[in-house]
Amino acid sequence: MKKRRRLIGLAILLGIGILAFCISIWFLKKESLTPISKEYVQEVELYLPVDYNSLHVKRIVLKSPKETDKLALLLIEKLKEEKVVPSGTEILHFALDDDGVIYLDLSPHLLEGVDESSELVVVYSIVNTFIANIKNARKVQLLVDGEPLYTISGLIYTLWPLEYTREVTGD
Repeated sequence: MKKRRRLIGLAILLGIGILAFCISIWFLKKESLTPISKEYVQEVELYLPVDYNSLHVKRIVLKSPKETDKLALLLIEKLKEEKVVPSGTEILHFALDDDGVIYLDLSPHLLEGVDESSELVVVYSIVNTFIANIKNARKVQLLVDGEPLYTISGLIYTLWPLEYTREVTGD
């Protein structure tokens, strides 16, 4: 009788062990089948010049990083490809604060191709593109070499953070 109880107890323990092993294998297979990716497909909106006074929205689907600072790098690259900002323009620093203000520190190359006639569309191409695509962003503070500028070419006051504007998009 004791032997039989022991055998039943051992069989139950063995069954629980096998069940636990099978469950752990199942979870491992499930995790290995789920790719861990740092990129995902996203539609982004680029605000591009139509003329010196207006912008249109170009929507493109691309693989974008989940990290906001890397998305910012991608956005500035897309604006360079579209010839909105000079090709040498780089992001030196990027930050988004709790109030939704993006601090976008750009290289001095930004100033090279922007004159008074193109300043409106260049500034709001950057501002609207970043606010439209960066989660929780409400304003953009443009900096060049870490310093805010009074104006880029004399037309738009850029000393303080700028908000998205529909006035140049026709929305």
